[in-house]
Amino acid sequence: MDNSPLDVKAFGIALLNRPSRNKGTAFSFEERDAFELHGLLPPDVESLETQVARAYAAYKRKITDLGRHITLRQLQDSNETLFYALLDAHIAEMLPIIYTPTVGEACQKF
Repeated sequence: MDNSPLDVKAFGIALLNRPSRNKGTAFSFEERDAFELHGLLPPDVESLETQVARAYAAYKRKITDLGRHITLRQLQDSNETLFYALLDAHIAEMLPIIYTPTVGEACQKF
């Protein structure tokens, strides 16, 4: 199977492991059937807005900017759709976390 991010033939775990294609719990029941995702995701289908609210709550629980940066990077590495939706909803707050000065601190501590 082609490992490019544009591979539309991905199913199951392979699909969930592609950050550019993964929608997490936002996959509809029809998509879960088509892409063989049943049993690989929690049973409920959530809207992107619900996922954004949950991801934002997780972000806010972090007590340091570096912790917030790591949380966002992990989200980007697993679900780009959710990552960019979260940024879009909170760009002014998150820009210093995904860019300077926090990236500088992350590089120093890497």
